[in-house]
Amino acid sequence: MNEIHEMIRAANILLNDLFDNNQFLIATVVGAASVLVGYLLRTLPMKIGRFIFNQSITQMRVTNAGWNNMRTFVNLSRYLHEHCDRRLTRRYSAETQYDYDEGEHITHLAIGMGWHRVRFEGRSLFVHRAEMPDNHADSIKESIEIYALGRSNGIFARLLEQCKPAKAKGVQFHEWDTKAGEWRAVSSLKGRGLDSLALDRDVRDLLVREFTTFLEERETILSMGLPHKFTAILHGIPGSGKTSILRALAVDFELNLFSINLGSLLTVTELSKALNNVSQRSLVVMEDFDDSPWVKSRGNMDTIHKKPKSDDSEQLVNEDEAKRSREFEMLSFLTSDGQSAFFNLLDGIAPLDNVMIFMTTNKALDLDRALIRPGRIDCVIDIPPPSQDAVRDHLLTVWPELNQRDDMVWGSLPGCILYKIKRIALKDAEKAAELINYYGMNPDKAVDEQNGELAQLDRLRQIRKELLDAEADKKEETLDEVAPAASKAA
Repeated sequence: MNEIHEMIRAANILLNDLFDNNQFLIATVVGAASVLVGYLLRTLPMKIGRFIFNQSITQMRVTNAGWNNMRTFVNLSRYLHEHCDRRLTRRYSAETQYDYDEGEHITHLAIGMGWHRVRFEGRSLFVHRAEMPDNHADSIKESIEIYALGRSNGIFARLLEQCKPAKAKGVQFHEWDTKAGEWRAVSSLKGRGLDSLALDRDVRDLLVREFTTFLEERETILSMGLPHKFTAILHGIPGSGKTSILRALAVDFELNLFSINLGSLLTVTELSKALNNVSQRSLVVMEDFDDSPWVKSRGNMDTIHKKPKSDDSEQLVNEDEAKRSREFEMLSFLTSDGQSAFFNLLDGIAPLDNVMIFMTTNKALDLDRALIRPGRIDCVIDIPPPSQDAVRDHLLTVWPELNQRDDMVWGSLPGCILYKIKRIALKDAEKAAELINYYGMNPDKAVDEQNGELAQLDRLRQIRKELLDAEADKKEETLDEVAPAASKAA
């Protein structure tokens, strides 16, 4: 006790010396120090309690931000609902997930917002589900936080293993959602692969060889210091079946298919984000490839920037060249950075591993030459119209009955016409023979329809006219029957 008095007396002497016996300043300093000590003593128990809590509680956080996280989040919320304490849980949520095996979206009941208690491996877990701040996207971002007593995270690893999404059967097809900025599961790909298409043997062998080499020589490719990726351009006229071929290859080689429309992307950053979220052993298809300004040819600078001539007769030509020059300069300004970034993605800067990228185009000559440089594009594959032999061999596998006919007229038909024949005829071999002979004897009609021309528009108009005339005749007959009865009643 005497020691405390001595300490107070020593402090008093020190303060008097520091402030020259100014009792007002001394009282102010002592009061502030008392308040500070009181505040520290008030918050100290909270800090001690928080420290003990953090050292004795393990926490795991799961969000639904992003396509990959969404599946884990939905499966976890469903599992927690099945094992929660129903006496404490009063809030629920409906979760929808695409079921690949059933081929449709299925809605399940899950835990809702707030606190829940869950039993797992005989232990109690406390779960809190809440919305994440700054929800500005179309879909609401949420998080699930799970607390367990103890310092080991093993229970969380086992919990995630229980909630692991079931591996989907077959090949899945995904599309890039530009608005949400994530991949969306669309459906499972079904079919017979390349056997369902009319392909010439050399084209089929080339595609199969490239896919087989890529998938089977992974270790060799990596040992050569090369990234395990494959980039190719698939070229062909509209209706040649480029997309159908890629879908069939995905089925045959069991590759998940990811489709992205380059024309809908605003920045290369979006494309980089999409490629970074592609799973391994996948086939990425870039549709509308030639519509993107990143890949269009920059033209010949010497022919675009010509000096204007003084001859009045060439004024219109000069004005047109000046306009083209301004348009080119603006396009170069807007796309030069994007084009370089796009080329860098193809060069392998993006961490693409075990991924094949196919870009389809109808206008290979409009592509920038820097794009098809080796290292960016491994090969350019041209898809010609199926030959007469390929068409005959394919359609005879669809309708074997046609082997018995000697009146068949076979021809080289594009993929879109083959689709039309199979779609209309289905199992009717007679109808199939009629359509095959029609296009075999009228190849120009097949070309017109392939180019999108309404070759049968006159026939459609005639059918419509016949229907209207028949309806008018029916009305007249009805009036003729009603008129006598009306006269008699009068």
